[in-house]
Amino acid sequence: MVTTLKSKKRNVLEFITQAFVAAPGGTTTPSLLPEATTCSDDSEKLKAA
Repeated sequence: MVTTLKSKKRNVLEFITQAFVAAPGGTTTPSLLPEATTCSDDSEKLKAA
């Protein structure tokens, strides 16, 4: 986990803190996976190609 966070230039202490805070409350825990992003500009370029 630490290696993954460091390779993504994410703060390890912040990630662990978010996980501990979220767990007892049943809220969403942080993810190691990158957030999915969409860009309408890219989809328009793909359609044109």
